[in-house]
Amino acid sequence: MAATDNNPATQTANPVQEKVARTVSIIVLVGTCVLGVLGMAIAIVALTTKKEDIAGAKDILQILFSAILPLFGTWIGTILAYYFSKENLLAANQTVRELVKSITSDTKLESTKAKDVMIPIDKLTYKPYPSGTDDKTINLKTDFLDFINAKGISRVILLDENKCAKYVLHRSTIEGFIAEQYFKQDETAGPNNPPANNQQNNPPAPVDNPPAGQNGNNQDNPPQAPRTLTFADLKAKGNETVQAILKDGVKFIKEDANLSDAKVLIKNYAACNDVFITKNGSAADPVLGWITDKTIAESSIVN
Repeated sequence: MAATDNNPATQTANPVQEKVARTVSIIVLVGTCVLGVLGMAIAIVALTTKKEDIAGAKDILQILFSAILPLFGTWIGTILAYYFSKENLLAANQTVRELVKSITSDTKLESTKAKDVMIPIDKLTYKPYPSGTDDKTINLKTDFLDFINAKGISRVILLDENKCAKYVLHRSTIEGFIAEQYFKQDETAGPNNPPANNQQNNPPAPVDNPPAGQNGNNQDNPPQAPRTLTFADLKAKGNETVQAILKDGVKFIKEDANLSDAKVLIKNYAACNDVFITKNGSAADPVLGWITDKTIAESSIVN
C-alpha cells in the first residue's frame, strides 16, 4: 500500500474547491465587465435621449451597482482570504513543526547521559602517546595514515600512559597537510633545485663537484619530502585550521554529563568534533569513554 503524504505543505488543493474558486472569479470578472459596458452604453444613449427616459435607466443601473458590486466584492474577498489564510496556515504549521522538532531533539539530548552512548575506553582504538615523546619520531604516513587504514577508522586518537586524551587527528587533516606540503615543495623546486625525494634522476654529485648553484639558492635547504613529514612538522607548519584542531580539537565533559553538554562544546568550538568523558570533566583525568559529533547527531534524531 502506498504511503499517504500527511504533510499539508505538499498536499494539492481540493479539485472541487479549485473549480468553485475559478468559476466565481470568472463570474465576478465577467459581471463587472458587463456592468461597466452597460454603464457606458447608458451614458452614450443619454446624449441622444430625453432626460425623462434616462432618469429611470440611471436609477435601475444604480440599484444594480449597489446590489451586485458589493456581492462581487464579497465573493472575491472570500476567495482571496481563503487562499492567503491557507498559505499562512501552511507556513505557520511548517514553522511550528520545525520548532517542535528542534525542541524535541534538544530535550532528547538533555535526557540522554553521555556515558550511555559513549564508546568505552576498553573498546577504544587509539595509539599510545607517552609523555616526553619526540614528535620528530612520529611519521605522519607510517604511524598515522597506515594505522588508520589498518584499523579501518577515520581518525587517530592519541592517549598518554595514564589514558589521558591528548589529540585526535582526522584522516582529512593529515592528508590535507601532506598535500599542502607537497604542493609547496613542487612550487619551491626548480631545474637547479629538484625535490628532495627525486633522487632517481638526480644522483648525488661527488664531493669535489658540487651541483651548480649550490651557493646562493635553496639547494642547502631543499623542501622536505612528503613521506618524511612528522608530527613535529604538523605542529610547526600546519595552517590556522590545523593549529585550531591541535588546540581545541578535543574537549571534555564529566561522567554524569548529558549529550546536550557535549553538543554545546562542539557548537562553541568549530575545530572540535570529539568529546571525551572523564570522571570530573578534566583533561588531566583518565578517559572513560569517547563520543563524536556523529554520535550526537544520531542520538538527536526523533522518531
